[in-house]
Amino acid sequence: MEKTYSYIDYDVADDAVEAEKNINTKTENYNQVAFDTKNYLNVRLADGEDSKTITVRLLPFPDTRTPFLHIHMHTIRVPKEIADSGWKSYVCLEKTEGLDVDTLGTKCPFCEKARELYKEAKNEPDPQKKENLRQKGKENLANEFVVMRCIERGKEDEGVKFWKTKVHQAKDDPYNLICTLAETRKAEWFADKDNEGKDSRESNILSINEYGYDLIITIKKKREIGKNGKTVEKTSYQVTDAKKPCALSTDYEQAKKWVMDPKKWFEVFVPKPYDYLSIVRDGKYPWFDRDQRKWVPKEQMEEKKNEEIKKAEEEIKKAEEISTQALASKAAEPKVAEPVVQNTPEDDLPF
Repeated sequence: MEKTYSYIDYDVADDAVEAEKNINTKTENYNQVAFDTKNYLNVRLADGEDSKTITVRLLPFPDTRTPFLHIHMHTIRVPKEIADSGWKSYVCLEKTEGLDVDTLGTKCPFCEKARELYKEAKNEPDPQKKENLRQKGKENLANEFVVMRCIERGKEDEGVKFWKTKVHQAKDDPYNLICTLAETRKAEWFADKDNEGKDSRESNILSINEYGYDLIITIKKKREIGKNGKTVEKTSYQVTDAKKPCALSTDYEQAKKWVMDPKKWFEVFVPKPYDYLSIVRDGKYPWFDRDQRKWVPKEQMEEKKNEEIKKAEEEIKKAEEISTQALASKAAEPKVAEPVVQNTPEDDLPF
């Protein structure tokens, strides 16, 4: 008989879905880990790819015993230099709990912009302008995201991966689909008379114990007709559990190592400081000025560089002019005849 292990000390809490709340994961020891694509679960479809399926096992966060961590992010249009897609998401410094406020503060330029635009809209008498201002304000609002940690089956050697997914009002996002599946399976377990007298913890498909299940995630492209009548591509998700339960790993120490992996979400999805976000908000590319020790628009750095080059060229030109003038002045000076020196014999020579 195959040996099984108990991971109860590190397992997903039995009521992790029912009692799911925003998690305050503090950012002590705030560091950025070296960028590595292996830290991220790749759920994107490549060019020409219409669908794909990946199998994962969710891991609990050690301090909360839930697989889900809620944060807020702003998804903003950015220069191509920042992201080829033209879009990027940034952690909201105002609405995301547990950030290092001593370093990052609590002000968010996107939230400030949204309030400013909504205030303008409130005082705008023109209906069309009012609607435009509201729309721009909406574009600067923060959205709820959920971060999950997992092991990707078939790629266990790549270690713990982070999966960030946006929460949809329609509840068709991976987070809500996983919660719904877990609740459904729990209800089915309790309704099955064969489970009478068994440990109720076995109803938890998100457990990392041998009665838990891997999750099969199917990602597909779907095409819809937008409000403007044009066809738009969207991504849809399907989530189901594997046919048979299994442990996270039959190796207890390996399972514990994965669950207790020290990488933090904020080291992988790194929050940016206020001055950086302000530049992005204004549609510009941030560049770190080492002299000022702060982020500035790249255009400003280029202007500074051009000014330095211009100044250096002016100094060189000035030096050349001074040198030319000195040579010309020397050439214009009258020539003075040098005295002729004659060697005459001394009177006391012995011959």
